[in-house]
Amino acid sequence: LRRVCDLHNIVLIVDEVQSGFGRTGKWGAYQHFDIEPDLSTWAKSMGSGMPIGCVIGKAHIMDAAEPGTIGGTYLGNPVCCAASLATINYMEAIDINRLGQEVGDRIKNTFERFKDSYACIGSVRGLGAMLAFDLVKDNDPNKPDAEACKKVIQICAEKGLILLSAGIHNNVIRVLSPLTIEKEVLQKGLDIIDSALHQVSESNN
Repeated sequence: LRRVCDLHNIVLIVDEVQSGFGRTGKWGAYQHFDIEPDLSTWAKSMGSGMPIGCVIGKAHIMDAAEPGTIGGTYLGNPVCCAASLATINYMEAIDINRLGQEVGDRIKNTFERFKDSYACIGSVRGLGAMLAFDLVKDNDPNKPDAEACKKVIQICAEKGLILLSAGIHNNVIRVLSPLTIEKEVLQKGLDIIDSALHQVSESNN
């Protein structure tokens, strides 16, 4: 995309609202690919729940907007700005990127093990702690299994773990656990997913 945008003089905008601030093991997911966007958007984690977001961009683009032409409901809220600064300082202090990579490695290794054990898992993908696996029929990645996904989510909910389905076929389970999660809590969640996958696999045989 960076190459194509440069070739045709197109502005490359990268959305880091969900993937930023350590979620993938780096401040921004784009940093995994040795590129620099023209504009990037940020929010969510940067305010610890307070309503705030920001746009970062190259000067010639940011300065092109006339004064007073950019508006928004939450612009310039001093309380939210203070919360964001405190949050980012805390992220730096605890090395949030390292935590994102460590949590991600643990989850991904477990998901890869699940894939080896259960034919209903088609693929495992993601960066850092932004991970997902998809459920399929007959170990065929071209046969999405939304029903199995729904069953896994339901079983997990009954055991106290909340998961959400994703993907255009509703057959993907995406995991976005806190990067500061305790190892014991993370393991408990993974064990519940393991138990649910085992139950669904047994019922399909």
